Amino acid sequence: MAKRELKDDLVLPVRDELVIRAWRRDDAASLFALIDRNFAHLREWLRWVDGNHTESGKLAFIDRCRRGYDTGESLELALTDADEVIGTVGFVELDVQDKQGEIGYWISEDCGGRGVMTSACAALMEYGFDTLGLHRQLLRAATGNVRSRAIAERLGFTFEGIERDGELLNGRFVDLARYGMLDGDRRS
Repeated sequence: MAKRELKDDLVLPVRDELVIRAWRRDDAASLFALIDRNFAHLREWLRWVDGNHTESGKLAFIDRCRRGYDTGESLELALTDADEVIGTVGFVELDVQDKQGEIGYWISEDCGGRGVMTSACAALMEYGFDTLGLHRQLLRAATGNVRSRAIAERLGFTFEGIERDGELLNGRFVDLARYGMLDGDRRS
């Protein structure tokens, strides 16, 4: 997890034509359109949605994602189906010293309910343990975000507790359910 350069050829196959790949600068327009179409859906659980609503803002997001990988601080990737961006999945934080990463994700509302994000997170987890050498992976979700919590549970994460008022979301504090998985957990 040392400093590296994100290559455009980083592709993690998930299933069928579903892949996780590095963000490219030419993804900005489709990312902007996707977020715009899913604004209400995403805003319910993601605080960044109220921020910058411009295509240039999405380009800045893509550049930040690429820099995060270059510095070893994060690995946020595009989730695509037949090379159409349908969401994002990745490690929103990587901790080199403690060998852990926190998974974050979102998906277009019309792609939900088909196990897509569960499959994508499973592929990311495998990459995190086997390629990045992580010892621990974390997943946090608002306690009321039943769908996101179900992903953690389906993947075999251990529920570790509640972070009271763990996040300020749309002007109110929400509790966060915290899940964790150790490398050894997936083998047992």
